Amino acid sequence: MNEINEQSLQGKYTFFTESGSTYILTIDENRKVWLERKNENSGLSLRRDNEKLYVLEIVRLQVGLSAVFVLEPLGKGEVTTRITSKVLEIV
Repeated sequence: MNEINEQSLQGKYTFFTESGSTYILTIDENRKVWLERKNENSGLSLRRDNEKLYVLEIVRLQVGLSAVFVLEPLGKGEVTTRITSKVLEIV
């Protein structure tokens, strides 16, 4: 699989980034999207690692490029943007 977007099938997808992070993206039966970052291999810590975050928009999730998500606010502000390092694989 090379790309995921908001029209992708319901289910759980795992993707791996160049920095060593593993992400789990879930599209539920109501078409709501959730993102969880596992931080076992990466030395970089991000806010709310290992927690499901509500995704407002999948801007881009494609192998070979950085993934870009608009998330629920993780601090002050209306939204949070999360940009990953280059996506190596999506399963």
